[in-house]
Amino acid sequence: MDRIGRRAFVWLCVAAMGCRYGIGGFLPDHLHSISIPPVTIDGADVPASLEAETVLTEALRDAFVQDNSLTVLPGRRGDSRLDVTLSSYEIVEGAEGTDLSLRVGFLFRDAVRGVDLASSSDVEGTVAIKGSGDDEGAVALALESLADELATEIVSSTVRGW
Repeated sequence: MDRIGRRAFVWLCVAAMGCRYGIGGFLPDHLHSISIPPVTIDGADVPASLEAETVLTEALRDAFVQDNSLTVLPGRRGDSRLDVTLSSYEIVEGAEGTDLSLRVGFLFRDAVRGVDLASSSDVEGTVAIKGSGDDEGAVALALESLADELATEIVSSTVRGW
């Protein structure tokens, strides 16, 4: 590589490091907070008594607080936003026992620049229900556990994965 080529390469590397968009694992410098509106349900037949939207929303907010990379702010005050939709809820009876299965989609957006940073329509998880699928208390416990797992996966996909 000649001298001019090396200089161009060095400047390209410096420019890429300064940009941080597209450099995996780093949020843009101007993002310090996130708004997480309540999870919506679209197409999933979830018993209202489980309050799945609330359980998932709280799990997401707790996961971001624990991660500590973005401050969780109420309303639309965050300079980023995470919208999550619950699209599938199933209780599956099998030979090994009863499982709860959820599928969610998310959109992580830079609210300052109006740019989508990460999205997925297919974040899935399954957890065993300790008891019967007819036992609402057992299903609620399984939902809380699975909500925590999905929230952790979404935090990883948004904060570190884009």
